[in-house]
Amino acid sequence: NGLDAESLKSSVIDAIMALPDNLERLVLLEYKIKDRPPEEVARLINEKAAAKGTVENVYTICSRAMNNLRKQLKKGDVYV
Repeated sequence: NGLDAESLKSSVIDAIMALPDNLERLVLLEYKIKDRPPEEVARLINEKAAAKGTVENVYTICSRAMNNLRKQLKKGDVYV
């Protein structure tokens, strides 16, 4: 919708930070934004959250988070 790259990046980061679930934010930031391997993200989940961190859980949480992120961005009229 005409956003430049920096505006789009800012909108996506803002939408990630607005997600209500801590695990979803953690996974999106570490796995998608920082490009850490899922094994490393699983270790972070084990260290920082009261959840079981496995590679499969990272993929599941990431999928759910991406769906929620799309909804969040759509509300703000930003489509990615």
